[in-house]
Parts: sequence; structure tokens; C-alpha cells
Amino acid sequence: FSILLHYALSFLPKKIQELIPVGVPFGSLFLDTPQTSQHVDGHLPKSGALLQISSLSSGTYHCMAIVQPADGRNAPPCAPAVRLLSTRAVKTALSAGNVSTLIEQCLSSVGVVVASFLNDGGILDASGIEELYKLLLETFESSIISTVQMSLSRLLSSLQAIAPMTAKHEAVAAIIFLMCCPLNSHAANSGIFKQALSLLLAIDKNAQKAAIVMMSKLPIDIFAARVLRPIKLALESVIENEYGVQPVMQSAASPERPAMKAPLPNVPADAVILTQALSFVYAANQQNTDSRLPRKEFYVDSISPKKIDFINDYIRWHSSPHASGAVPFSFARHPMVLNNDAKRALVAVESSLKMQQTILTSMAEGQHIPPPPPSKMASGSYLPPPAPPVEHPGFLIFHIRRDSLVQDALYEVGRYRPLDLGKPLRVIFFEEEGIDEGGVRKEFFQLLVEELFSPDYGMFSFNEETRTHWLNANAIESDAEFYLVGVLLGLAIHNGVILDVHFPEVVFKKLLGGKAVFEDLKSVFPELHRSFEQILEYDGPGSVEDVFYATFQVATDFFGEIREHDLLPNGGQIPVTESNRQEYVEKYSDWLMNVSIEFAFSKFRDGFLSLCGGPAVSVFTPEELEIQVCGLPHLDFYALQSSARYDGGFTHDTPVIIWLWRTVLGWDIEKK
Repeated sequence: FSILLHYALSFLPKKIQELIPVGVPFGSLFLDTPQTSQHVDGHLPKSGALLQISSLSSGTYHCMAIVQPADGRNAPPCAPAVRLLSTRAVKTALSAGNVSTLIEQCLSSVGVVVASFLNDGGILDASGIEELYKLLLETFESSIISTVQMSLSRLLSSLQAIAPMTAKHEAVAAIIFLMCCPLNSHAANSGIFKQALSLLLAIDKNAQKAAIVMMSKLPIDIFAARVLRPIKLALESVIENEYGVQPVMQSAASPERPAMKAPLPNVPADAVILTQALSFVYAANQQNTDSRLPRKEFYVDSISPKKIDFINDYIRWHSSPHASGAVPFSFARHPMVLNNDAKRALVAVESSLKMQQTILTSMAEGQHIPPPPPSKMASGSYLPPPAPPVEHPGFLIFHIRRDSLVQDALYEVGRYRPLDLGKPLRVIFFEEEGIDEGGVRKEFFQLLVEELFSPDYGMFSFNEETRTHWLNANAIESDAEFYLVGVLLGLAIHNGVILDVHFPEVVFKKLLGGKAVFEDLKSVFPELHRSFEQILEYDGPGSVEDVFYATFQVATDFFGEIREHDLLPNGGQIPVTESNRQEYVEKYSDWLMNVSIEFAFSKFRDGFLSLCGGPAVSVFTPEELEIQVCGLPHLDFYALQSSARYDGGFTHDTPVIIWLWRTVLGWDIEKK
């Protein structure tokens, strides 16, 4: 066996040969025979029995051991799948007092790690890895912990020499094994952790795909605790320690008044690696079809305007690649790490840059911008406010009469250029004194929402079950009103106003360029969705055609007139059967949520994009965009209670405050 092994090794590159310890004596260490190991000539004991190792040979990705059963019988070399780092073997070594030898010789070997924890299906034994680290680290013996750190460092060195030369997923398994060490959350081991992440980002594309698949199959608790959170903690530490440390106005600083801080324009190398690693881990999370972490788990709250120069970040985001082909790093390229505040700041930066250009252009052209003919955005009989408009190059000023709220809003939107709509909004109600410091603006939004979304106006329908609004396909209002609603959403984002109106999430998906599909029907028309599920799941008695009597045609009521719409050519003559029912529910859903409202929604989206048509809005998911416009889709009064602050002599223990929360927490959704 030794002659054959040395002969095989002679064909390997010298660099790899140096990494392979051959014939390492192990004395009286024991290991388990795995459930999948193949017995050679019947000499190996049954699965689960203990073997005594006389020597070990570790190849680049495999290990072989010369062993004998504990009862002294002879045995040939084990198959490569033998587990030297099994729980039972480690416990035996701990009991025998020679666990340090096991750690030094096995934990630093790529072959041993792979053979111990990578199953035949390419799935890591994450529970086994967790148990191994637990057994070793919970001894709380400094010598053992130090040996673990040293061995992992040697394992990393081996991987750094091997991994770039191959795309095999065995190397990926060893890298993930390194990342799963609980010591990664401690500063003493952070260097090994960051180097492992750098190696993960440096391997070729095929190996990275294998890593994403392998990570996606980790149990969700281990994935979160051992992979995601250590990266987040490390990134937050880098940002807290290295950002925002440039002194500004140093001459004005004093012990009583410390120097102001400014965000650093350059991104530390560690922050780049950790952010890219988070994107990598996020891709693995998204590939997990069984269970995945919510997107907010990837937010790094330290990435905020106080720490990050979002102006420079936005500029880097849109910079051309370097001569080497490298793309400038920008946090905006990794939107999963940005929380809603950071994304709102990015939108504000984009708006500010556009606004500066607009203001300079407006000042050069003169303050007053001639309005287009009122008929473009208002009815032919409409008369604008009689008072001469007050203009300011730095603000968007709306002159509104309460008795013609929608028409005046349409007129004001129509007389400004799209870029002007990005300026801070100020509202002046006709014949009312006062300066808009935010309160008048909020009242304007509230009144406009109430009127546009009123059932009497007929533009939107309200679903009592979902408590959301949907565009009315039969609305007879002009396209200008739908355009205005889109502008309203954009103005709300730019001015930090939360609108008291809720849409299904699919509306925001469509605003971002997506298309509604059958799965979205549940949040729009849940009753119809349940009916379609019955059709899809029906399995007798009788056929789908005989029981449901449906065709590829939709009938709608247009003010008392029944109108028919074919989902397929001559759809009224095509019955829904077992073979085409999936196509039927998909076609029906597409017609209901896309085709029937296409004209109205296109105007709605045009209005939204007139303010939010820049690249910054692309960093949002539909759910995040919904929160920006409408706030949380549910009312969490427990969160409100826990974050409430009191003044005027009141505290959380004041009886009337106790009564307040006891009362409102018991209310139904309408009262809340």
C-alpha cells in the first residue's frame, strides 16, 4: 500500500506533495466506520464499530488510514470515506487525553475534513460539524482552544494553496467548515475568518456555484448563527471603527464640544470583502426553497448616512469600470445590506443631485416657469387659482383650494417639469395664512388620498378581506387622475410622508417593472384565488369540465352591460379541463391583474416614475417600497407601546397611560 501511494504521489506537483503528510503515526486514536463505508474482504467491523489507527495518509481531498479493529484483528486500509472526526472518535480521544494529537493531525487536513463531513450527495454534515466544535470548545481548556485555532490556520494555508488550482466542491466544503467555527465571532479568530471569506470570493465561478448550493442546504439555524451573523458583526465592527473618524471643524472642538465627525469617502478593504461575502451568503439564502431568512436579517444598520458618504457611494455606483476591468465598489451594488433608512438616503442623494441641476437651470432661466395649457392636466372648464403663483427656485410650491383639491393638484403637477417635482414640497392653501413647515403638507396628502381613493370617485376598489385598494378596470376618470396618484406616491417618498392608503404588494412589484402572476392573486382577490385552487386540486367525482363548467372567457359587468373577454382565441368555446386548468388560472390571473388595468396602471406608473424613475429606486424590493410609501402593512401597537416616550409628567407607570394601552390593545383593526 505504501509503495503504491508513494508512486501515485510522484505524479503530483511538488507544491501539493508538500501538503500531504504520509504515514503519520497516530498511536491509539480511534475512529468510527461510517454507515456508508464499504467493507474490504469482510475484514472491517460492522458500521459504528471502533477502529484503531496505525497510520494516516491524507491526499489533497481524500484520506486513507491503516487501521485495525480494537480487538486486535488485522484489517486492510479503509475506504476514503472513513470519518476520523466523528463525535464518537472525539469523545474517545477526550477520554484518553490525546485529543490534541487528533486536532493537530486531523483538523488541519483538507482530506480528513472532507472525508469526515462531506456526504456522497455533496451535502455537508452541518450537525456533525456543530457537534465537533461544541465538544472541543466547551472543554474551556485554553490549550485545546489554542490548538484548534492553530490547526484551522494550517487548514486555511492548505486551502489557499489548493483551492485556486481546482473547481472541486471538496475545497468549498473545507472553506465552509472553516466558516462554521464558533470562534469566528471573536477578535482572535477574525483574521482566519476574513481570509476564508476572501478565498471563497476568489475561487472560480463553478466552485462559487457549488458553494452557494452547499450553503443553501445548511440547516437554517446553523446558517444564521455560523455563516450570516459573524459576517454582519465583522462588517459592523469595521464600519464603526474605521468610518466617521475624520475630524471636521477641529478648531471649534473643545472638551465640552467634541469635534464633529464626517463619513470617510473611501471604503476599507475589509468592508469590501465582508459586503461581497454578505451578497454571496444572500444568494445562498435565496436558493433555499425549504426555509429562508427574511431579507431584513441581512441589513447592516451601521451602513447609514452618519457613517457612509452616500454621495460618493452613488457616484461610484455609476462610475465606469477601471482600466483593469474592475468595477468600483459601492454599497448600492449590494442592496440587501441596506436597510430602509439607508435606501431612503440613497433616493434622497439621487433626488438632491438632480435637484441641484434643476435649481441651477431654473435660476438661469428665471424663477417663473410658464405653465402648459391647463387642458393637459385639468378639465376644459377648470380655472386655476386667481392669486399669482409664488415661486421659489429651491422648492416645489403647490397653490391649492380646498373646494377643488384634485383639480388644483392636477394643475400644479402639470405646470412643473418632471425634474422640478423632486424639490421639497411646500403647500399653500388659498386664502389661508401660515408657513408650511410640514403640517400643511401632511394635511394636503391626507385630504388628497381621501378624495382620490373614495368609493364615490370610482378609481379604486377596496377589498374588505385584505384591506387594500386595487385599480378599478371600469373607472371612467381620465388618465390624468391615475397619473396624479403615481405622482402622489413619488412625492411621498421624496418628502418622507407616509400615505394612509394600502395596496397589495404586487402593485409595488409592478411599479418596479415586474408582472403579476397567479401566486399574486392571493393578496389581491383571495376569494377568487381559493376558487382557482379548488379547480387545480379537484380530483373527482366527475371531471373538471362537468363540475365547474368554465371556459377560457371572462364576463364582466360594465355599468349593467355584460362584456366578454377571451383568454384565448375563441375562448368561449374552449372548456377548462384537467389538462388545461393550470393554463386557465394563469391566463385569468394575467388578464385580471395585468391586461384589464393596463391603461390605467401605465398612467399610474408613469406618474410614479416621473419622480422615482432613477436607478436608486431599483435597490428596493416590492415589500421595502411599500414600507417607504405606506408604512408597515399591519398595525403593531405592541411595538408602538414599547417605543413610546412620555413627557409632561407622564411615565409608563402613570395610571392613565396604563389604561390607554389596555384600551387600544383591545381594539379591533378599525379602531386601531
